[in-house]
Amino acid sequence: MRSALTILALVSAQPCFAQTDLRPPPPPPAGRPLEAGTAGWSITVGVAPVLSPAWQGSRDMALSIFPDLRINYKDTIFASIPDGLGWNGVNRDGWKAGPLAKLRFGRDEERGGSPFLITGGSDALRGLGDVDAAVEVGGFVEKRAGPWRGRIEVRRGFGGHDGVVADGSVAYQARRGRTIINIGPRATL
Repeated sequence: MRSALTILALVSAQPCFAQTDLRPPPPPPAGRPLEAGTAGWSITVGVAPVLSPAWQGSRDMALSIFPDLRINYKDTIFASIPDGLGWNGVNRDGWKAGPLAKLRFGRDEERGGSPFLITGGSDALRGLGDVDAAVEVGGFVEKRAGPWRGRIEVRRGFGGHDGVVADGSVAYQARRGRTIINIGPRATL
């Protein structure tokens, strides 16, 4: 039953897009091409099914459905649950780098680590107590080359933990209509 629910959630998840202004943008001045990221604000709304360990280090799996709200200003400022709040201070020649803040959800000893848990989980944490949510502050460096993207983030936690977290990923990104597909490995230290 868990497998059927997991497959159904992964297959049926589609992002939704919202437009902030239905009027077409004015054309660029004659002789100058329109630069990427000059559209202003954009908002994307969707859902993100996530199959992951019930808590960090767990062997038990859990399915969660996260709201996927993304807000961007041009190609400069971004905010979302998975990517955090950040600023592309460096943004040229496929390179992006800048400061970043993320929210790390707490851990409930009864349910595990996801506040959006649908099925699964673990009772291995009973008696260990809850862990509060944490804010992680740090920076990132990203390089894009065609459909490929490599990204490294380093953040320090405040609140629920005070450790240093490093994330690294390499992904291939493909777009099919309004659907964006990312495939690739990730690691967290």
